Amino acid sequence: MEQSFGNFIKTKRKERMMKLNTFARKVEISSVYASYIENGKRPAPSKKVLDSIISVLQLSTGETETLSLLAAKTHHRPAIPEDLIEYVNSNESVILALRTAKKYHATEKEWLIFINQIISKHSHE
Repeated sequence: MEQSFGNFIKTKRKERMMKLNTFARKVEISSVYASYIENGKRPAPSKKVLDSIISVLQLSTGETETLSLLAAKTHHRPAIPEDLIEYVNSNESVILALRTAKKYHATEKEWLIFINQIISKHSHE
């Protein structure tokens, strides 16, 4: 079963041995709202609150990326994770790559090859 946004936050909060009330106070949201988020009764909050959650839970880069992806999935329409919007919008090559992939119906395998090429190039630097 795929992990949900709220469950991810709850898991990370508990890993840090933080009570819900303490977490909510540090994030500057109500404990009721925090509970609703953790239990999937509310979609992901604003970027400001997400940034606060990331800071309070001291999430790693990988955990932050996972949180952003899960947050995007909570909205009724598919959305680009917040951490990628500025990058995509400010880089014409990324937009061109996405349009090309769409035009030619790039497969997941093709995307993974592309990703691995980038990782391989940068792991040798």
